[in-house]
Amino acid sequence: MDIIQIRVAVRFVRVFWDLIFVFLLWFRAKSKATFHLGWSVLFFGIYAAISGLLEYVKTDRLFLARLQWIAVLALPASLAFVAYFIDRTKHIRLKIFLWYLPAIAIVVLALTTDYFVIAVSDGNPYIYTIGVLDPFARAGFVIMGVIGFCWFLMGYRKSQGIKRQQIKHLLAIAAASVTERIVILGVLPSITGVGLIYFYDIADDIFSFALIFLAIYIIVFREIVFEIKAILTEALVGVIGLILLVQAFLSQSTASKVFGFITFFFFLFAGYLLIKTTRKEIQRKEEVEKLAKELEGFNRALEGKIKERTKDLEKSYQEIKASKDELEDFYNLAVGRELKMAELKKEIGKLKK
Repeated sequence: MDIIQIRVAVRFVRVFWDLIFVFLLWFRAKSKATFHLGWSVLFFGIYAAISGLLEYVKTDRLFLARLQWIAVLALPASLAFVAYFIDRTKHIRLKIFLWYLPAIAIVVLALTTDYFVIAVSDGNPYIYTIGVLDPFARAGFVIMGVIGFCWFLMGYRKSQGIKRQQIKHLLAIAAASVTERIVILGVLPSITGVGLIYFYDIADDIFSFALIFLAIYIIVFREIVFEIKAILTEALVGVIGLILLVQAFLSQSTASKVFGFITFFFFLFAGYLLIKTTRKEIQRKEEVEKLAKELEGFNRALEGKIKERTKDLEKSYQEIKASKDELEDFYNLAVGRELKMAELKKEIGKLKK
């Protein structure tokens, strides 16, 4: 099986996982932010499916090449996700409308005119003849991406707690995605030539899958977002499982396919046990930390009660001391009075004599 078929298989497996991610975002998270992020992932999945079809289809290639511009709709969806995620929702419906309007116009123009794609070659790898508006549209994408990144930075500065951690991880994922595409799809092909372009596409698909998986995991399963160990474990299991599944599909003989699927399901079971063990370890760690915090709270409460009781005893001591002083004064006064009376009696006795 040649590299083109491998690339197409990897691309359609990625489409399958994109649909699973969309399901998670729409039905697991159930928030406005994840709703728009689901649309973004869906548009990228459609783009991946179309680019996979271009490797097989020999007719209507120009239409499919132009239809790839549907990925433009992922940009306003991503901006809407960022706006909702960082609570930048003032006039949000008007903003979303204004974001989608030029994106829809670009898709319509790309399908009906040659402003973006003039022609596409018949062979593989296929080569585009781009139109006059293609560079301007791509420059606009870069500008909008920078705006979204800046919004994320501002949201990070204003956020606190778990939201701050989520935004920090998403910023790191965005930076890794941009770096990956520049290196794998930009720098390496220009150095090594076109011959290895399919290997770079496969690497891009696998790397993009891992990054999308991490981003959605952080957003959907935010209760353990601080445990990067669990995230990396599940991402590793997912990527290796994806590779084994592609290998099983690409096997030529029936025996190889059966062995490949057996290996895939065995790895899924082993990965499940690994993830389960990792989560239990994290859970035990969280329980220990929780008990330590509770013990620390009890110690603080006990110290507070001891200080309060000490103050009460000190106050009681001062009151007793004051009462003692008053009693001593009264005693001295009474004794002095008795002595004075005794002296007066003596004087009276002397006068009588």
